[in-house]
Amino acid sequence: MIGLYQVEINHDLIRSSNYKNSIIILKQNNMKKLMYTFVLLFAVSVIFTGCREEKSTGEKIEDGIEEVGDGIEDAADEVEDAID
Repeated sequence: MIGLYQVEINHDLIRSSNYKNSIIILKQNNMKKLMYTFVLLFAVSVIFTGCREEKSTGEKIEDGIEEVGDGIEDAADEVEDAID
């Protein structure tokens, strides 16, 4: 016994034409794992994208006022430099 699963090797299966069928089953299991991985990654990306913090109206107004104030300061500095 290995872990919780018991491993049995069927030597007749390996020698027979059913060997190709066992390869197909292994490929199907790998595809299932790949699909589960993509579903998990998609779910994680949706969760993190959907949890972004949004600004309230008051915060947007404050940011706009700050930008206008910065613009006025920059213009005043340019006028002062032009005068000198």
